[in-house]
Amino acid sequence: MKSSSGNRFNPHQYAYHSTRRLHLAAFIKGAKLLEFSHTERAADGKCVFVFHDERREGETFEKAYEQGGTLVARNLFAAHLKLKRESSAVLPQPIVLKPDTYRLARSKRESPLFH
Repeated sequence: MKSSSGNRFNPHQYAYHSTRRLHLAAFIKGAKLLEFSHTERAADGKCVFVFHDERREGETFEKAYEQGGTLVARNLFAAHLKLKRESSAVLPQPIVLKPDTYRLARSKRESPLFH
């Protein structure tokens, strides 16, 4: 999504790379290309994954991912799970159906109209 450091040419400025794409973030984390920092909730309510990017290589890694970068499946799945847990901490919890709503949906399925 973006790499930022305020002033790209100042080597002492803090640099980070962020993305909203879970699969890209899992690729970067699973391949240990950048160190994961934290997740943030964007203004539109979506999750943003933030990585430390002192060498400012985040965009390069993003291009490698888009060109079919390879990664050990075990590392990819572990990173994906970790990032899903991180994102659930910053995003609102899903709406759970109340028992009455579930019963209504179930009775509609048993209706002759659905057979």
